[in-house]
Amino acid sequence: MHCFRAMTASGAVDLLGEASNAVDAAAQLDDALAGASSQLLDLYYNAKDVAADLIGRLDSYDTNDAELDEIEQRLDLIYKLKRKYGDTVEDVIAFGQNAREELERIQSSQERHDHLQAEKKLRLYALAREKAEALTQTRLRAFEELNKRISGTLDFFEHAGRAHDTAAYPRPAGQPWTGQHRVLHFHKPR
Repeated sequence: MHCFRAMTASGAVDLLGEASNAVDAAAQLDDALAGASSQLLDLYYNAKDVAADLIGRLDSYDTNDAELDEIEQRLDLIYKLKRKYGDTVEDVIAFGQNAREELERIQSSQERHDHLQAEKKLRLYALAREKAEALTQTRLRAFEELNKRISGTLDFFEHAGRAHDTAAYPRPAGQPWTGQHRVLHFHKPR
């Protein structure tokens, strides 16, 4: 509001007044300029009236210095964004949209990478369980073979009046794998 008053006081209205005075002085020397002098004088008074009306209208508005500062800051931000990202607001918006899309592509590629890593871990875990189960079965078969050999070798215990038995206790279902089996030898009297 004060800016507008300052502009009208030393701005266009004053320039029209100066031009009117100069042409009026020239019209004193040349009667052909009298019409131009009169037109400039009318323009000066009309401009002065319009300026006074505008100042009156601006005075009637409730203005808030904080709002004006905020508007000026926004305009300054728009100016800086236009200098950095494009000549128009549309260019700035398009740049922002492109940047947002690129960020989404980057984020989705990271999510895809994480998903593939999780799938890979699951496949490796399933393969490890499969191999562990195969190893368990191989150990159980080896145990049976060893049990037969030990039983044959330990038959002499029967001559001493004792019997023996061997049992394998594999990992119970649902228990974590420890990599070990328990083998118990039972010597029992007859």
